[in-house]
Amino acid sequence: MWHRQTIILHWLSAFLIIGTILAVKNTQGLKLPEKIGAMQIHAIFGIIITSLVFARLYYKIKNRKTNPKSNILANTFHLGIYALLLVIGISGIGIGIKGGLFEYLFTDSGSPMRSIFGWIHHNIAGFIIPVIILHVLAVILHLFKKGDHSLARIMGKNIKDNS
Repeated sequence: MWHRQTIILHWLSAFLIIGTILAVKNTQGLKLPEKIGAMQIHAIFGIIITSLVFARLYYKIKNRKTNPKSNILANTFHLGIYALLLVIGISGIGIGIKGGLFEYLFTDSGSPMRSIFGWIHHNIAGFIIPVIILHVLAVILHLFKKGDHSLARIMGKNIKDNS
């Protein structure tokens, strides 16, 4: 079973990521005044997600245990998810600082501009949905093919697993 903190951070991150994606999807086709509310949610959730990734990495490093049965592929994939989320989050913060986006979103003044941060944020963010799909497919594989109860463990069930 995973630690309670790991489970809470996982599901909180998952719901915030979905909320962030939905918030930005709801802005498509809208002009700037109409999409400010959704973009505020997107920015706030993005900052929280970035903070949670740092917390997860800190917790993971602090509680690191050497496990000979550890799945190198799964660990590498999770680190890749963290890296992807950090690049997206830090570039989003860069857009806010460099382009005056925070001022624009929260005071309706300023002039957000595209920068290298905008390019990184918008192009790298396109990978998040395929990565989420791969993550869910991996859980399904573990559930039905390997029978190792990964889903039950991340849901907080106390399952003894010999895999």
